[in-house]
Amino acid sequence: AEPKRSDSGSKPNGKGSKDNMLPDVADLVTRSLARALQQPGMDAAFIFACMLSAAPVAAYQRLSTAMGHAGQQPARVVALAHVGAACSRVWQQQALLDRCRAVAAAARWSAQLQLLRLKFDVARLSDAAPEQLEPLVRPMLARTGMDIATALEFADAFRVDTTFVVLEYIALCCAAPHVSSYQARILGVADEVANVKLLERTYADALDTGISAYDYERLQFVVQRLQELRPQDQAVARHAAVLDVLCSYDRKTPPSLDELRAEWARTRAGRDAVRRIYDDDNNHAGSESDALATRPYAALVAEYPAATRRLPFHGLVGSAPWTVLLSELSAETVDQLLPLALPLELSEDDFYMNLIDSVL
Repeated sequence: AEPKRSDSGSKPNGKGSKDNMLPDVADLVTRSLARALQQPGMDAAFIFACMLSAAPVAAYQRLSTAMGHAGQQPARVVALAHVGAACSRVWQQQALLDRCRAVAAAARWSAQLQLLRLKFDVARLSDAAPEQLEPLVRPMLARTGMDIATALEFADAFRVDTTFVVLEYIALCCAAPHVSSYQARILGVADEVANVKLLERTYADALDTGISAYDYERLQFVVQRLQELRPQDQAVARHAAVLDVLCSYDRKTPPSLDELRAEWARTRAGRDAVRRIYDDDNNHAGSESDALATRPYAALVAEYPAATRRLPFHGLVGSAPWTVLLSELSAETVDQLLPLALPLELSEDDFYMNLIDSVL
C-alpha cells in the first residue's frame, strides 16, 4: 500500500507554508521608507539604505513627495536632497543628481532670501530661469553689505551669469553714495569682466544718470576708468579736464531752483532704484521720489547739500553750459572759470563779453 501523503510534503511556498507568513521584502522596504520619511527626526542613513533596496523610480517618487511636504523646513529639504543625490550617484543618474542639487540649493537659498527680506516665490526657485533671478542680485548685494562673494555663490547655484553679478556690483558702488571704499571695491573686481564693452557701458550709465553732478570724487573716478578703456575718446578727455577745474573751484552763488530740479530729474531713475533696494518698505519709495519734485527749495538743497559749494558737472558738459556759468561769472571769478573754455569748447572772448554784459 502507498504511504499516506504528509502535510509536510506540501510545496514550500504553497498554501499554509510558514514562509508565506513573512511579509514581501519589497513591500516591507517601501513601507519602511514611507515611515522613515514621515518621522520628525530624520535618519538619513536608514532612508538611504531603504532607497537603495527599493525600486529607483518608486524610491525617488516617495523622496520627492517628502521634499515637497517639507517645504517650510529648508534644513530638512536639504538633508533629503543630499540623500537623493547620494542615491543618484549609486544609480548613475546624472539628471536625478542635478535635480537633487537644484532642490537643495533652492531650499538653502529660500531661507536666505527670507532673512534678507527679498521678495520672490521661493516655490519656483528650483525651476526659475537664470534671467528671472537676475533682479535679485542688486538688492542682495545691498542687504548683505555689498558682499559680492554671497552674490557670486547665489549665481553659481542657479547658473546666473557671474559677469552680470560683477557689473551690478560695480554699478551699485558707483550709484550708492553711502557705499564706502567704492574705489577699492570696483578695482578689485573690474578685471573679472572680460567683455570690455559691457564694462564701458556700466561706467557710462553711472556717469550719465547714476552719480550726482556735485559728487566730483565719484565722477573723477569713473571718468578715469573710462579713459583707461577709451584712451582716444575726446569727450571723455574733456570731461576729465572739466572736473580738474571744478575740483579747485568754490561756488559763489547759490543754486537755482531750476538747477536743482533738473538734477533731480536726471538722477531720478537711479536714485529711486537705489532707494528701493535699501528700503525695507518698498511701497513708499516711489511716492517719496514723486513728491520731491514739488518740495520747496530748502528740501531740494537738503537732497543735494554739495550744490551750495559746487557747480553741476552735467549742467556744464551738457548743451547749455552758459545757463550755469552766467550766474557765476564776475570780475572775481572770470580768471578761475576761463580754463573751462577749452574743454567745454567755448570761446574765451565770450567769457569777457558776457562779463561786460552782466555789469552794464
